[in-house]
Amino acid sequence: MQLNLALPYRVPNDERFKQQFPNMFAISAYLITNAVVAKYQRTGMNQTEARVWGAIQNALFDARGQGYETIEVSRESLQFLYEHVDGWSVPPAFASWFLVLLAALAAAREGQEATA
Repeated sequence: MQLNLALPYRVPNDERFKQQFPNMFAISAYLITNAVVAKYQRTGMNQTEARVWGAIQNALFDARGQGYETIEVSRESLQFLYEHVDGWSVPPAFASWFLVLLAALAAAREGQEATA
């Protein structure tokens, strides 16, 4: 399944911001990575979660390098993303972006369940 990560975030018109996040995909990748890192900061992952997270990281890295806006995810990867992004206590500065990402993941998850 293709997951679009170029979401309609509202962003400030600031050059420093545009250097850090050159496109909307970069914001999504940043939020996803920080959500997972925050959850496993001290405890570590089990082998299954590490395999799924590794596949997601590879997809993000490949898409970023090729300039794509979507990544290929399995049902297991989408479930992992939804559970980990949903459980993250987001910093207030990222709250609106977080809600956009969470809504996109929920819609993708519902769409995938409908086709199963």
